[in-house]
Amino acid sequence: MKKIYISGLLCLALSSCTKYLDVVPDNTLRLENIFDLKEDAWNALAKVYSYMPTDDKVHNTTWTLGDEWVGRLDLNNNTSNLRAIRIMRGLQTASSPQLGMWSGTQGGKPLYQGIRQADVFLENIWRVRDMSDDEKRNWSAQVKFMKAYYAFLLLKHYGPIVLPTKMATPESSKEELFIPRSKVEDCFQYILTLINEAIPDLKERSAENDLGQVDQLAAKAIKARILLYRASPFFNGNREYYGDFLNDKGEHYFEQTYDPEKWKEALDAINEAIRVAESNGIQLYTYDKEPFLYDRQAFEENPEKMKTITTICACLL
Repeated sequence: MKKIYISGLLCLALSSCTKYLDVVPDNTLRLENIFDLKEDAWNALAKVYSYMPTDDKVHNTTWTLGDEWVGRLDLNNNTSNLRAIRIMRGLQTASSPQLGMWSGTQGGKPLYQGIRQADVFLENIWRVRDMSDDEKRNWSAQVKFMKAYYAFLLLKHYGPIVLPTKMATPESSKEELFIPRSKVEDCFQYILTLINEAIPDLKERSAENDLGQVDQLAAKAIKARILLYRASPFFNGNREYYGDFLNDKGEHYFEQTYDPEKWKEALDAINEAIRVAESNGIQLYTYDKEPFLYDRQAFEENPEKMKTITTICACLL
């Protein structure tokens, strides 16, 4: 009789199990709630921007990778000091790389997480109730650009990368989750396509209250830089260093044939970026200050040439 009683309870529990598991607990936060109001969407937008690498910080900047920079703060016990100089001095590790952007190690930002945040934003921004369609298009364009920019930074650091063409969900298959790395040219095309889609819905110039948000001026300047990288010999027909870098199908990750037309595309993009900048009252920097003491003789001997060189160097910085 005792066994029959226990079996009956078990059957009762199993029969109601499905309905019980379907109950959503109180106070559960859903994406519909996160993207319900403009204030919440604003926080989500800020979250996407938060993955921007802090290259302006002394200890997280890549500028100190070059031997023109000298620093000794990394010689003390604080391992967060001057990370790029640690790389330059051979103190890099495979298990926890300095300024790692793939997983966000040692001062780097986890850019794939940033791309994931961008996908979540783009998937849900149209749920927001108290925003106009123009606002939603502009914010979507900003996030689309940031997604492209993060992909470019990954490409610049790691070469062929995994292209997040579709947002993963709990129902995603193994093939959708474990995506192989794409060819370099495919990565560039993916990035440029996203930027070209974003530019028309961006403001030409962000207003004073929106400074720091991506506008057409910034997007076209970054697009020109990306096309310059694409045209450079490192990515454009690099047989010398990457002639044997193949995927599992035996295909080259890097383009093996040099294409001079890529320089034409880069030049056109640079001219367009300059045009938009000048139409908004922004011009290329021109050196017009008193030269440093150690440059003074050179300026006196050839002032125009030295002024041009200094101007170009300042613009590159």
